Amino acid sequence: MFRIIIILLAAGCFSTLNSQNISIIANGYFHDLSRTCNLNYNYCPQKAAFGFAYHPAGYLIKIREKSIDPPSFRNDSIFFYKYDPISCSESLLYSIKQHNFGTSKGDISIDYLGRIYLYNQRNKSIYRTNSYGDTLTFVCQINDQIGDIVFAKNNIYVLAYYQQKIYHLDINFNILKITTPLLPLKGITSITYSCDSIVYVASALQGISTQTFIDSINKGFWLSSDTTLFLNYNLKDNLILDTICKEKLLIINTVMNVTSPSEFLASDPECDLLIDLDRNNSSGLFPYDYQASASLCVTADETPLCDQDLYLHTSFPLDSVSICITGALNGVDEFIYTTGLPAGFILNKNTDSCWTLFKKNGSDLEYADALKSLRYRNISANRISGLRIIQLQGQNSLKKGSLIRALIQVGKKVTAGQDTSLILCNDKNAIPLNTLLSNTSDKNGHWIPALNSNSDLFNSGIDNYGTYQYVVSDIYCGSDTAHVDIMNGTVIPFELGPDRSICNGEVIDFLIRPPQTNQTYKDILLNGSQSSETIQLSKPGQYIIAVQSDLGCWAYDTILISKSTQVIPLDSTISICENLSYIYKNKIYHSQDIINDTITAINGCDTVLTLRLIPMANIPKNQVLNLCPGDTFFYKNDVYLSGDIIHDTLSGINTCDTIFNLQLIPYPISKVSITADTLICKNKTTLITASATNKYLWSSGETSPTITKGPGTYQLTVTDYNLCTTVSSITIKEAPPIEYLVEPYDPLCSDDRGRIIMQRVQGGIPPVRYLLNSVENKSGIFDNLNPGQYIATFIDAIGCEIKDTIIILPAAAFDVSVTNLIEIDKGASVLVNYTATQGQIQNIRFDPNQDISQEGNALRIMGTQDRDYTITFIDSNGCEITHQLQIRIIDHEEFFIPNLFSPNHDNVNDTWQPTIGTSLEVLQIAVYDRWGESVFSTSDRNTGWNGLCHNKPCLPGVYVYMIQVKDKTGKIKTYSGDLTLIR
Repeated sequence: MFRIIIILLAAGCFSTLNSQNISIIANGYFHDLSRTCNLNYNYCPQKAAFGFAYHPAGYLIKIREKSIDPPSFRNDSIFFYKYDPISCSESLLYSIKQHNFGTSKGDISIDYLGRIYLYNQRNKSIYRTNSYGDTLTFVCQINDQIGDIVFAKNNIYVLAYYQQKIYHLDINFNILKITTPLLPLKGITSITYSCDSIVYVASALQGISTQTFIDSINKGFWLSSDTTLFLNYNLKDNLILDTICKEKLLIINTVMNVTSPSEFLASDPECDLLIDLDRNNSSGLFPYDYQASASLCVTADETPLCDQDLYLHTSFPLDSVSICITGALNGVDEFIYTTGLPAGFILNKNTDSCWTLFKKNGSDLEYADALKSLRYRNISANRISGLRIIQLQGQNSLKKGSLIRALIQVGKKVTAGQDTSLILCNDKNAIPLNTLLSNTSDKNGHWIPALNSNSDLFNSGIDNYGTYQYVVSDIYCGSDTAHVDIMNGTVIPFELGPDRSICNGEVIDFLIRPPQTNQTYKDILLNGSQSSETIQLSKPGQYIIAVQSDLGCWAYDTILISKSTQVIPLDSTISICENLSYIYKNKIYHSQDIINDTITAINGCDTVLTLRLIPMANIPKNQVLNLCPGDTFFYKNDVYLSGDIIHDTLSGINTCDTIFNLQLIPYPISKVSITADTLICKNKTTLITASATNKYLWSSGETSPTITKGPGTYQLTVTDYNLCTTVSSITIKEAPPIEYLVEPYDPLCSDDRGRIIMQRVQGGIPPVRYLLNSVENKSGIFDNLNPGQYIATFIDAIGCEIKDTIIILPAAAFDVSVTNLIEIDKGASVLVNYTATQGQIQNIRFDPNQDISQEGNALRIMGTQDRDYTITFIDSNGCEITHQLQIRIIDHEEFFIPNLFSPNHDNVNDTWQPTIGTSLEVLQIAVYDRWGESVFSTSDRNTGWNGLCHNKPCLPGVYVYMIQVKDKTGKIKTYSGDLTLIR
């Protein structure tokens, strides 16, 4: 499966090759050549250009030159177009102003980062744009005019078609060698199937052509032909592997360029750990990223993290792939899950936004299937719009891969609400329009046209009537619109006039009519009931008239009809004692009452009577008497206490009564305050103090305000200056003594320290402080103590303390004597003696525990290889003494091959050099790369490999060594294996 584009330039001609076909464009003809070499064509006029190449984003780019400024240069600007040869359409992508630049008829090439390479024939140099196409940078100089540039991982091939040369360059554009093609080549491209499979296709002129021109002066080819060959070409070894197709075109192909949609992939140097989420970059991102094809707008929407053409290649098996969501605006409601992993795979959640995909010894194909099963999902009901970036990174034993991204557009489906209308009846208040929409309407929209309040408030005084649109939008999920029609329903006013009054039998007439002849009333209501335009009122009361316009707007007016106020007033007074009553029309009244009565007239106005009962005041008498609190007072055989008020009425014989009030007021009593420490230590006293007053009497007989006492209850009686007494008391208690426990722990080993634990068992007032030699520790645990005598002190919350003396004894001594170096002949054994100089040995521990054992008071050691032993001697208390013992093997035949080195000139492991004993004769030491090419060879045991390949630094990776030696018997031995070069 490949796709090649062949561009043929002759009088403004070019050609292309489609998905599985070869397509050639020349003189406006678009030729479609299938893989079975069937030829069809279309016509596409006036689209000539100098160079074409496929961009990693999947579209075809062509280049043109134009002269803009200054006019002294033939060409001073380069234009890059996005071109579709099927529809003959093109659009400008970007342009660069570059004076005196001429591409002639050379091709362009694009690498995997989207950088465009083109040749300037004016100074015979190759230039390169950046990935954005807005800068042009010098790369190298090639003295021959070139036609094509193709990439081969770490090599670059440049075709000079006029001189028929192929330049072999390294990644820094240094010329390695120059070869001459076997046929006149006019274009080269590459088709990348995988990291390990790249096919190079060349277009060539057939050897015998209808028109052949040979440049006899420069001894070069200048050929044209109507027959084109498409070859599978080995550029490295200059070999033709196969002929893909052979066709006669409608034009003579003097100049031809070849390109392929996958040509840029050959420039990607990454193969040791390559994960490409969208191999053909159909989502628009490159080199390895993926853009989800659609936005997520509905709750629980999901999308894969890669395209179905995901590509994965490793030199060493993958260990794992990390997946992290950045910009997770909905928190745990957005996550990664799988629709079904291949057998043995695990998707482990590390945090709320990061996962790890792994399987032990998983293949590239299995990991690719596992990644295709991953999905991003967002289940939030209140989704926040924004771009989510899923970052993925593979890791194997060699390296961490590039950080790649899956870009997902997360949006929210918006709802503006229902369409509606509103009639305003001269409403001067602002109306919130959002309340007219449905409850599900989103609140972050805007009104068109905008309201003068800059919110959703419609004010009829400043806003226009008409149709308003409420629009809510989401950057990814579009917008929704609700329409609100606002109409002016004018109220038709009317006036009933001022309130009226009527006499008995009088009638008032009202006529309800609109103020203008073109206005009509839809309905008239009188106190809520239907009425006509003519209204007659004959009874007093309040009447509400309501009229409705054709648009449904109501107008209201109220009139109060009262009985006529034209009456004859009659005002009179009567004086009475407060204890007497007055009867009027069989009703009892008292002093200060007002009797109102209307005397109805049969004819004429009524009479209004106002009769006021003026009270004659009773005689008041008020007295005050002071008592001590709790004393009693007798009045008319009743007992009263201080604070009571005695009320009494003394009846008069021929006069008003006397009101007698006697208030019994208590003397103020000062509160007695007694202060002292109510809890004291054993055998201690405290000072008891009473607040100031007249006289004191303690239950213990003292008469002073202060006394000093031990535990007990003490009552105090005080007498103030009014001879009123107050009693109070205080209780002094003895604090319980501290009961404690002190435990000493002596050190067992010489390096140990002692410990003392202090603990309150009971008694004392918490919290209790623990001090050892005046040093406090809140826990009561004192560690790292040297042997000696210590004083333990306990102090409770009220300062009561108790002390004790504790002794820490020193640890018993323990030491062992043993040698630290032994040399042993290979295969022999030896006994190593040891002696306990202090203490006794209970146990022995070896590390490593290989080729060593205990025999009595000695160690038996076997001479198998050099070792460093750590020997630990343990006594009965578990105390340990550690000694180091080095074992060195004496061997007359040595052979060691390192498997890793790093030639980075840091003087550490810069050279790979096997160690071969002098008893062996070295025949050959050789190193090969993974393609079987020799990179190092020698027969000198003292010469090592410095990591160079053909005098240049070799690439990091795995290489193969082969070593041949001859022993003393003449037998030849061959050793081979892998070694790793790292930088």
